[in-house]
Amino acid sequence: TLRHQRTGFTANAMVAWKVDEDRIEAVGQKMAAFQQVSHCYRRNPSHDWPYNLYTMVHASDERSCRETARKMS
Repeated sequence: TLRHQRTGFTANAMVAWKVDEDRIEAVGQKMAAFQQVSHCYRRNPSHDWPYNLYTMVHASDERSCRETARKMS
């Protein structure tokens, strides 16, 4: 288990993505390869929430966290 508090990460974000089903495996593998990502998992979308891939991003500050999410997109 990653204890982000002990690693010095003070900025954390769960980022939800809407990925085409035919690309979700490949996209998930690429996102999971980012050093800043501790979790990357698929969920079934719902009518009110179309997102099907989630990543947990950790960084030392908010700017770095946002930059990682931008690079992932």
